[in-house]
Amino acid sequence: MTASLLTLDVKGAFDAVLPGRLIRRLRSPVSGILFMLYIAPLFRLGNPRNKFGYADDAANLAISTSLATNCEALSDSLQEALNWGAAEGITFTPDKYELLHFSQRKADQDPTCTPSVKAGSITVSENTKRLYLRWLGILYDKKLTFKWHVSETVSKALTVANALRSLGNTARGVKPYLLQQAVLACVLHKAYYGARVVLLVFRITPISVLYRESGFSPLEIELDRIALLATVRLRRLDPYHPLRRRAEQVASNSRQTSRFARRILALPNSKQINPLQHAPWHPRETRENAQARIGAPMGRSKEQAAADFIAFQRTIPSSDIIIFSDGSRLVDGRAGGGYIGFQAHNQFLRSSLSYKHGKEVFDAEAEAALAGAQAAIAYPTAQFATNLWICLDNLEVATRLLSPSTGSSQEAFESFRTLAAGWPLYERLPHTKSGSV
Repeated sequence: MTASLLTLDVKGAFDAVLPGRLIRRLRSPVSGILFMLYIAPLFRLGNPRNKFGYADDAANLAISTSLATNCEALSDSLQEALNWGAAEGITFTPDKYELLHFSQRKADQDPTCTPSVKAGSITVSENTKRLYLRWLGILYDKKLTFKWHVSETVSKALTVANALRSLGNTARGVKPYLLQQAVLACVLHKAYYGARVVLLVFRITPISVLYRESGFSPLEIELDRIALLATVRLRRLDPYHPLRRRAEQVASNSRQTSRFARRILALPNSKQINPLQHAPWHPRETRENAQARIGAPMGRSKEQAAADFIAFQRTIPSSDIIIFSDGSRLVDGRAGGGYIGFQAHNQFLRSSLSYKHGKEVFDAEAEAALAGAQAAIAYPTAQFATNLWICLDNLEVATRLLSPSTGSSQEAFESFRTLAAGWPLYERLPHTKSGSV
């Protein structure tokens, strides 16, 4: 099999957009988002699975048994892009078309003998003077060894390192902790692209001492940490993010076909968070209002808050349902929870719950409150109740039970909100008023 990659760049980006089709150029963070929405159809032409892009950079990939077939497919794809651009007022920078072929055949290694991509008057051939293709800051060579990328990246890191070296030594100059911050921000982040660490010390220093004194981690450990953080971040991506969809496909077939798949399958079981469940631009209840709503202590002593709660409990109508829930850590390390229910001064519900390892007490308290509310609503005498009261001693859980959540136990909190919204619509006896949770 062979592969061919064609890259192109939108000329002028914002300046190329028709003002009547989008908006006039904005000097705000939303400009980039609007521009991406404007050129999104470009990546849906032909086969979207073989099209990639970021900002004003686009790439088309073709895979087949021969480079000639690849070039035919890329020629059609380029012509489609040109036709779409002409209709939408988008042009592509002529001198930024780049083509690179990937093949294991010896005959395909010479750039002067490989086929070209043609669309109208445009002909794109492999660069005979430069043996790599640059796209999104990465240098791709024909054998994907990335040696050109490593060489250039480390060269940039060394340039900055040598400049920082002149700022101080072991006796005078910039303080060590400031140099450490500068090295981390300006040198190591560049060097990690080339998978090589550059440290500002003499080569005769033992490696173990060097890492200990500098405060930096060895390259392998730091790169593993970066990869692990990026993998964990997938748990907080919205359901429509392409990486999350790809991760779900990997998890469903459990096949370690790539480094990405191995990272995904190595993650322990954990809940997925949807950050867009309640978008940040939607209005939110202030914490002060939420605490006032749930009767939080708000400066009162523990004894005073307990006395006030007992007095308040006496004012609750006997027909209402009161659920007390709690969570704790069990002897074997697992988290557990439970609830107890009262109505007409009689206990009518009681249950305990245990969870697998990995649950925190916070999660157990949230799920216990939800389970108690669900059990109360399902009980026949719920038709006599106007209000459903949930009482627990975890202030953070109580605050979030009726508030939008984008954190731990999101599913439990959302289920509780749905339950609370449906409580006023619950079928009751004719003389019983509808209330709230």
